[in-house]
Amino acid sequence: MMRKFGIIAALAAEVEDLLKNQAFGWQETQENLFYSKNFDIYLVISGVGKANAVYALARIIGKAEDFLVVGTSGGLSDEEVGSLYLSTEFVEHDMDATGLGFAMGVTPFSSIGDVVVSTCSEILEKQIKKSCVDLEIELNYGRTISGDQFLNDPEITKQKRELFGAQLVDMESAAMAKICKLNNKNIIALRYVSDNANHDSNTDWNENVKRSSGLANKIVEKIVKGEGE
Repeated sequence: MMRKFGIIAALAAEVEDLLKNQAFGWQETQENLFYSKNFDIYLVISGVGKANAVYALARIIGKAEDFLVVGTSGGLSDEEVGSLYLSTEFVEHDMDATGLGFAMGVTPFSSIGDVVVSTCSEILEKQIKKSCVDLEIELNYGRTISGDQFLNDPEITKQKRELFGAQLVDMESAAMAKICKLNNKNIIALRYVSDNANHDSNTDWNENVKRSSGLANKIVEKIVKGEGE
């Protein structure tokens, strides 16, 4: 039996195909908050950045145990543009309280003392993996760093990659992972690499977001129809 989960995307363009998919029977119950009457799942469009992401998660955190983040991501090294990554480990790269004696990425005076936050549903992870196999979509695996900083300087990107041992960067996932960890919820991210966090990042993203939307739609549909069991 499928565990009920919530879907979070930063931008409408990243879930355009999913929202147009009539199989779900989406209803917009509030602004940027959608409910699938056919599968009893919620989808929320957060907007960009950590604050928006956490607010969006708060809108649906009581409605499911598992949360799936979908959308685009930057690669931090030689990750191939157009590749799909499953991420279960997250770091808030711009949380810097080192002056207080905390490690980079750790929120001061929080019960979460680890730099890397992981709170993943093994069931949902298994469903995603099987769906990708069935759809013949190659799936890669990597750690994600998040922060309110658009990385397009190759030198800064290199520093972040080496410090945190990460492959991907976005602006939302890690903050939501921390909230899920504190509330005993599960979160996983399915990210399409749209750029390599360099000076071409903006151009690459605009060209690839539609492809990301199409893949997310195929995979989520397969999961909810029970074909990813």
